[in-house]
Amino acid sequence: AGWQVHVAGLLDVLPDSTARALKDVVERTRDCATGAHLTLAIGYGGRQEIIDAVRDLLTEAGAAGTSLADLAASLTPQDITAHLYTVGRPDPDLVIRTSGEQRMSNFLLWQSAYSELYFCEAYWPAFREIDFLRALRSYAARKRRFGS
Repeated sequence: AGWQVHVAGLLDVLPDSTARALKDVVERTRDCATGAHLTLAIGYGGRQEIIDAVRDLLTEAGAAGTSLADLAASLTPQDITAHLYTVGRPDPDLVIRTSGEQRMSNFLLWQSAYSELYFCEAYWPAFREIDFLRALRSYAARKRRFGS
């Protein structure tokens, strides 16, 4: 496989057989060294992810004896990133939003800060290879500015 597959969110919202199949593909692609990543968001909410990250950060700081004042004074974006569901994975270069909607829909809110966005009319179940290739062509024609 040319992609390293990841899951962000909660697999326990799926039937056991589906969750098991997804865990298996994540494990089978773990050592893929192409640098290409595919993250499937299942039972996922970006706001909840940020809440969980902050909660984990506060719990970790408390366990280390760090005061809230010291944590507040030293807090960096990297501190939050280190507690996200996607820790250790690159932020997405491209986010494809299907179904004609032109909104983020609570998806990778932190990680997509500098992502390029592509909107298409196809609904996810009907999203075809040609739709994916169009998104890649659009992305390739863009000049990345990373927030500047």
